[in-house]
Amino acid sequence: MHSIRTRIVAITVAAILASVLASGAVTYVYVRDESRRSSAEELNLIARNVQEELDEYLASVRQSVEMVAHFATDLLDPVTLVECGVAGSAAGEPRTRGQTARMDTYLAGHCDDVREAFSSVANHTSGVVTYYYCIAADVSEKEHGFFWSRFGETGFMEQTPLDARDLDPEDTEHNSWYYTPIRRGSPTWVGPCKAHYLDDALTVSYVAPVYKANKLIGVLGMDILFEVMQEKVSAVRVYDTGYAGILSEDGTVLAHPYQKAGKNLGNLVSPEQQELLKRENSGSELIAFRDPTGADRKFAYSTLSDGMKLIVVAPDSEINASWREIMTRIILIAVGIMAAFAVFTALVVSRLTKPLRQLSKAAEHLSAGEYDVKLDYNRKDEVGQLTRSFLEMRDHVKLYISDLNSKAYTDALTRVKNKAAFDISAARMDKTIREAETDKKPVFSLVMFDCNDLKVINDKYGHEFGDIYLQKACSMICRVFAHSPVFRLGGDEFAALLSGHDHENRYDLLKEFDVKVDAYNAIAKNPWEKISVAKGIAEYNPAVDRTVDHVLSRADQQMYEEKRRQKEKRNIRR
Repeated sequence: MHSIRTRIVAITVAAILASVLASGAVTYVYVRDESRRSSAEELNLIARNVQEELDEYLASVRQSVEMVAHFATDLLDPVTLVECGVAGSAAGEPRTRGQTARMDTYLAGHCDDVREAFSSVANHTSGVVTYYYCIAADVSEKEHGFFWSRFGETGFMEQTPLDARDLDPEDTEHNSWYYTPIRRGSPTWVGPCKAHYLDDALTVSYVAPVYKANKLIGVLGMDILFEVMQEKVSAVRVYDTGYAGILSEDGTVLAHPYQKAGKNLGNLVSPEQQELLKRENSGSELIAFRDPTGADRKFAYSTLSDGMKLIVVAPDSEINASWREIMTRIILIAVGIMAAFAVFTALVVSRLTKPLRQLSKAAEHLSAGEYDVKLDYNRKDEVGQLTRSFLEMRDHVKLYISDLNSKAYTDALTRVKNKAAFDISAARMDKTIREAETDKKPVFSLVMFDCNDLKVINDKYGHEFGDIYLQKACSMICRVFAHSPVFRLGGDEFAALLSGHDHENRYDLLKEFDVKVDAYNAIAKNPWEKISVAKGIAEYNPAVDRTVDHVLSRADQQMYEEKRRQKEKRNIRR
C-alpha cells in the first residue's frame, strides 16, 4: 500500500505535469505563431525599407529625365516644325532642300539648349553614367542629338550621338531603350538590358519620348548601371545566412547571391503562392519555396518603381530558431519546477497543504495570463523558497511578455511607436469612423515628417551618425507634439496623430516646430545634428476620407510637395 505522502506526491506531480503540459501546449502555439508573425513583419519591413531606398534613388533619375523632357518639349516651336514640313498637314511629304537645311540648323540649336540643361541636371543626379537625346530618323538629316557618358571616366565625356537610323527595332536586347517609350507613348523604365554603347554593361534606363504638334521629335533619357542596384541589395543582411535579391516582373532572377541570372524563382513556389507574386508586395505574409539545394526558405518582396521586385529571403531554420529556443527554455524551467515540487512535497507534505493550494491557484492564474497573483507564504523553508521562485518566475515571464510587446510596437532606435503600432491605431480609428454616426465622427489630423539628407549623412559620416540624426529629429518632433502619439513609419519617415488641443492648434504647432528647428540648428555644431525635415499635414474630412490611410496619403502628398520646394530652394542657393 502506498503511503499518503507517496499518493500526495504522485497526485501533486500528476497535477503539475498536466498543468505544465496544458500551459506548454498553449505557450507553444502562441510563441510559435507570434514568432512567425514577427519574422514575417521583419522580412517585409526590410523589403519595404530597401525598396524605399532604391525607389528614392530611382525617383531622382525619373524626375531629372521628366524635367528635361518637359523643358525640351516646351523649347520646341510648333510653327517652325510646320514650316519645315516636319509637323502639320505637310508631314510625311518630301521636304525641300531649304526646309531640310533650316530644320537641321534649328535642331542643332535646340539640341545645344537641351544638352546644356541636361548637363546641369545629370551632374546633380547620383549614379547616372549616361544622358542622351536621340533625334528621330525622319525629323532631321544631319542632326542626330547628343550622347554624353562617364562610363569608365571621372566625368561626363561627349560621345558620338546615337543615330536612330541605325537602331534595329527587332533588336530588343539593345534598342528597347529607344522603341519602348515610343510604343508606350510615355516616359518609362527600361531594363536591365545590355547597353551596346557601354561595352554591353547591364543598365537600367529611364527614357521619355519628346513630342511636339503630334510629331515624335526624339527620345531622351539617362542610364544607371544595374550593378549599383546590385551593390545596394547585396549589402542587406537577414538573420545569419539570409539575403536579398532582385527579380523581374515575371519572377526571373536578375540579381541573386547564389542563383544565376535568368532562372525563374516563381517556378519554385506553389501555384497558390504564385498569385501572391502578382501583387505590389507580400503584405504581412511570407512566400515559401524550396531552393535547388533542397533547403526550405521563405521570402518577402516589394515592387520597385521600375517594375522589378526586391526579395528578402531567409531559411526556415533561422526563422523558426527563436521560438524553438524559447520553447526549450520553457520546457527546462517546467521540468525544474516539477522536480522541485516533488522533492518539497515529499519532505514537508504535512505543512504544504495550504501553500500548495495557493501555488496551484497562482499557476492557474499565470497560465491564464494573469501576472498579478499574490502569495503570502514567506517562511524560510522549502515551501517558502518554492513560493519565492514561483514569484520570480512570474516576474520574469511578465517582464518577458512585456518586453516582447514593447519590442513589437516600439521602434528600437528612437523609442517612439513603430509602424505596427500605427497600423493598430489606424485600425481602431477606422472602426470608429465606420461605426460613428455622421455628426459624431472623430476629429483628428495627421502630420507626416520626412528627414532630409539621411542618405547623405549615412554615406558621408556613417550610419551611426545617421542614427543620431534620426534621434535628434524624432526628439524635436516629440518635443513639439508632446501631447500626441508619434510613430516611425519607415527609415526616415515619422507621423504624428493629432487630436484634441494639438489638433486645434496644429498650424501653430507646425510654426513652433520650424522655429525650434531653426533655433536648434543655429547652435548645432555637427552636420548630423542639424535637423532638416519636410512635413505635410492633412485633416480628416468625413466627406472624402473613408480610412486613416486616405488622410495619411494626403499628408504624405503635402510632405513631398514641401520636400520638393525645399530641394528647389537648395538648388537655387547652389
